[in-house]
Amino acid sequence: MPDAPPRPAPGAVRAIHLGVAVATRDRAGLVVEITRFLGGYSDPGTGHIITYPEATVHSTDIQLEGRTVGGRLRRSAESLVVAFFDVTALPYGVVASSRAPLRDLLQEPCGSPRLP
Repeated sequence: MPDAPPRPAPGAVRAIHLGVAVATRDRAGLVVEITRFLGGYSDPGTGHIITYPEATVHSTDIQLEGRTVGGRLRRSAESLVVAFFDVTALPYGVVASSRAPLRDLLQEPCGSPRLP
């Protein structure tokens, strides 16, 4: 059996949860509660090298599961359209770096145990 992947320190986990909650509220209008860590992706071959006019960066995406506990879905200045989609019927044009995590989530369960 392979070794378990390293886990972030508890303080880092709390910081990530809070950051995601604030960003989700500010950008989508939803109040969320994080229920578990699903995984992280940074493979350059899966769209994680992003070229901007001023720089090229290597990004890292962290996938979390959460539940909506309040708010109302809304568009922000950073969005053209916001909507809920069935995970098996996503619209054309999903951001390249999101494709591998979505594919993996559909193929097999992953992530840490759910928080109560």
